[in-house]
Order: sequence, then structure tokens, then C-alpha cells
Amino acid sequence: MTETADSGVHLNHTFASAGLHNVSLEGEFLWNLATSSSQDKLKLVDIVSWGDGFMIDQSFGVGVFTGCSNLKVSAPPNTQPVFLPGASLSSMFGYTSFNSSLNWNLSGVISVGGMFSNTPLNQPITFSDTQDVMSMNGMFYNATDFNQPINFDASNVVDLGFMFDSAKSFNSPVTLTNTRNVINMGGMFSDARAFNQSVAFETDSVTLMNEMFNNAAKFNHPVNFNASQVTTTANMFNGAKEFNQPINFDSPQLVNAEYMFAFASKFNQPVVMDTARVTTMRGMFLGAIVFFSQV
Repeated sequence: MTETADSGVHLNHTFASAGLHNVSLEGEFLWNLATSSSQDKLKLVDIVSWGDGFMIDQSFGVGVFTGCSNLKVSAPPNTQPVFLPGASLSSMFGYTSFNSSLNWNLSGVISVGGMFSNTPLNQPITFSDTQDVMSMNGMFYNATDFNQPINFDASNVVDLGFMFDSAKSFNSPVTLTNTRNVINMGGMFSDARAFNQSVAFETDSVTLMNEMFNNAAKFNHPVNFNASQVTTTANMFNGAKEFNQPINFDSPQLVNAEYMFAFASKFNQPVVMDTARVTTMRGMFLGAIVFFSQV
């Protein structure tokens, strides 16, 4: 049975019998299930092909499948929707059953924030041409099974905040080239409890490093960051129980350093920081039970 509609018209169809049905859509269309009823979201179980008319723009891509908790994607990894200039993939697969590899060209896409949040994803993600992406905030938030290498061009990214927050299995190399425009790295590896990889980022523009390794219980690698623009390191290593590396931050803009090393129970290294503008260091070494080094 075929249903047709003009632009802007919503279609409804009732099948004669219950069960799984293949639905094929033709033409060019913008489609978002984020505003569909909770029951309608549960009915979408697989995308077998993206076709050539599924378009995503600035508004219709945001959370397009969010909450479709039964959704898996069996479409070939190197096939993709049409991304219009300024397209946002924010929360695209959030709270779904997505666990497929992707090999997509993201030319024109400005955000992948929360794209795989709260999914069982643990497959390779290859994104070419990410030069337009500005936000990767929470991209793998609470993707508790995810543990794949990351290699993205971040030359236009400003927000990496909470990118791997609560990705509890994650312990793979992170290669983000050209991070010189990033402003926010707050919570980037917060609660990534297995993470213990080297971090080599350009941090010339970063202002937020709060909670960056908060509860990253295994992390113990040198942190050689340019902190010249950083205003907050609050909770940066709070609960990083294995962390024990020297800190040498030229941080003339720093205001908040509270709980920076709280409960970093093995930390005992020199801390060299510019604290001329700092207004709070409350609990900076709270629970850092072996700390007895130069400050």
C-alpha cells in the first residue's frame, strides 16, 4: 500500500496486522521522531538503507532518533543521510540500541554533541571531513561499552566538554588534531574509569578544565597543557586515584581551583601554578592522603 503527501503534511498509516513491516520512503524529506509519541518511537527497530532523500539540516537532525530505544542500524557503514550545510547530528542516536560502525563524511555538519550518548555502541567510528564540526560535547556520554580509537580533525571544534563522560569501558587512544580553538574541555574524561592513555592536545584557547579527569580512576599520564587562558580547574583530578604526575601550569587567568586534587590518593608531585587571580582553593588537596610536595 502506498501513501503520498505534499510537503509539510504528516502521514499516518495503520497496518492490517501486527508484526514487523518494511517501510520504504521515497522523495526528499526531513524527518524527526524526537517529537513523536513514546509508543511510535518504539516501533522503529532498524534502518536498512538511508536511500538518497533522507536529509538532515540544522533543526531536523537534532535528536532525530532520540528515544527510539529499539533502533538498530544495519545500513552499510559507508552509506549516510544527506547533510545540508549547518546540519546538526546532536543526540542523533541517543538512548537507542545503536551499535554499528560508521564511515561518514561530515562535511557541513556543525555538531555531533551527544550523538551516541546512552547507547551500547562499541564499533569503529570513522568520520572524514570534520572541519566544520564545532561541538563534540557529550558525544559518547554514558556509552558504557564504547572502547574504540578516536581520530578526528578538531580544527573548528570549540566544545569537547564531557565527550567521554561516564564511558566507563573507554581506554583507547584519542587523536584530536588541531584543537587550538577548543574552549571547553570540562569533564572530558569524567568518570571514564578505565581511561589511561596519553593526552596531547593544543590547549591555547581552553578556559574550562573543570572535572576533566574527575573520577578517571586509572588515569596516570603527564598533563603538559598550556593553561594560559584557563579560568577553572575545579575537580580536575578529583577521584583520579592513580594520578601522580607533576603539574606545571602557567595559569594567569585561573580563578577556581577548588577540589582540584581531592581524593587523588596517590598524588605526591610538585604543583607549580600561577594563582594570582585565584579566589577559591577550597578542598584542593582534600583526601590526597600522601601529598607532601612543593606547592
